[in-house]
Formats: sequence, structure tokens, C-alpha cells
Amino acid sequence: MKRHDDESRELRLLFFAEAWIAFIVGAAAHFLFDAIGRWAPLGWIAPVNESLWEHIKMAFWPTLLVDGLLNLRLPTVARRLVCTAASAWVSTLLIVPLFYAYTGILGRHYLFADVAIFAVAMSAGHYVAYRIAIGPVPSRSSMLAAVGLLVSLGAALVWFTYAPPVMEVFRDSLTGAYGMGFEPEAQ
Repeated sequence: MKRHDDESRELRLLFFAEAWIAFIVGAAAHFLFDAIGRWAPLGWIAPVNESLWEHIKMAFWPTLLVDGLLNLRLPTVARRLVCTAASAWVSTLLIVPLFYAYTGILGRHYLFADVAIFAVAMSAGHYVAYRIAIGPVPSRSSMLAAVGLLVSLGAALVWFTYAPPVMEVFRDSLTGAYGMGFEPEAQ
């Protein structure tokens, strides 16, 4: 029992550390595209504008990187992949409804609330991953689904940076442009 409690505590600390390391890396990524001189290939992993969609990259790619490295401590490939996918998906998917909920209520966005949402989303994603890590070993089908989910979200993040639909979630809140600077035709 003592060994199990120690392992559980160690995993809790691991996922807590992952959440905050990924939070810091994600926050730094916010400034990376402009800092490197707006180099187009960097748009794959760093926000290229102030749209909500581009800010999802701040959660996804750092989570994939940090969890991918730190989850190597988990005993099975299935557990590593499913934990990483759960963390990345929960973190990214929470940002959108939380942002729209509070801005819908308050009528505008506030930087401190945006940062708080990012922290909550990262923490929630890593908490879900921790719960998976201490649970039963994920099945092969769960592992394959995890890979599919990671690849699909990663591909969507890249694709919609360069070819975004004309929808509010993709619109730069500062310039009105979409993706790498595409301005929609007048309706």
C-alpha cells in the first residue's frame, strides 16, 4: 500500500510539473512568431495572430512536447500516448468554451482572465491525464484513438493557420485578418 501511495504521489507531482512547464512554454510560444521575424514555418507551432484558434497552439504543442518527454516515465506506450492525447485535447478544448463564456458575459476579454483560462485548461488537461495514468492500462484501440486524435488536432492547427475558414474563432482580434494575414473578401 505504501509503495502504491508513493507511486501515486510521484505521478501527481509529475503531472503537476508537466502542467506548469507546458504553461510556461506555451506562454513563451505566444511571442515566438514575432520574435523570430514572422518566419512562416514557425506558424506550425506558434500563434501567428491574436485569434482564439491560434492561441490553442499555446496549449497543444507545448503539451505534446513536455508530456511526450516526461511521460516516458510511464510504464507502457499505451499509457504514454493516451495520457498525452487526453492532456492535449482537454487543455485545448477547454480554452474555447471558457473564453467565449466569459467574454459573452462581460462583453470583452481581459488579459488576466485569458491567462487564468490558460492555466485552468492546462491544469485540467493534466489532471485528466493523471487520472488515466493511475487507472487501468489503456487498450490498444484507446492507444490508436489517441494517436488519431493527436494527429488530427495537430494537422488542423497547421492547416487552419495557412487556410483558415472565415469564422470568428479564426479572426485576428486586432487586425480582422485570418491565419497568416488573409483578409476576407467583402461580403
